[in-house]
Amino acid sequence: MLAIQHRHHLKVCRDPLVDVLVHPYWFMESEFKRNGWALFDSMSAVPQSYIRELGQAARETGTAIEINACSNLTNPFYGQRYVEEYIAFLAALAAEGVCFALGSDAHEIGELASIRRAWEVAAQLNLKAAQIWRPAGRPLVGPQPTTPAPATPSLPVQAGTTSARLFGQRGSLTIE
Repeated sequence: MLAIQHRHHLKVCRDPLVDVLVHPYWFMESEFKRNGWALFDSMSAVPQSYIRELGQAARETGTAIEINACSNLTNPFYGQRYVEEYIAFLAALAAEGVCFALGSDAHEIGELASIRRAWEVAAQLNLKAAQIWRPAGRPLVGPQPTTPAPATPSLPVQAGTTSARLFGQRGSLTIE
């Protein structure tokens, strides 16, 4: 299954319509239960060669890799060991020069605050502002900015107001 997922991730990175590869090597528990498969609950199962190859493909194509809060960092299903392995996975990608998109993966309003955890991990990884992906283009909805978008915030980000804007460039959603 990992080999299939890996080939899928590489193909996604090479697709010119994709800006961000979201939650790589994350699988829904229900899929495993429904199919009677052994549960994937350890990022250490992903071979280092896959991580290096994914990092190189993402860097070469300019595809950002998501740091996913709800599915990977704050999901009550996963224990501390998994979170540490996930952060080590992200660190290995960062060593390959990858750019990261920070995502809450919130499916309900109460989960939006989880984005803070993604920013904490970005700071833990010592990511520079240039390694944090920002969507290109102007918002499709809401007030149009009259000045250029502000520079990517310095890490770590302070707690503050959360708002969402939908951007037109390749249909991306960002939470700021």
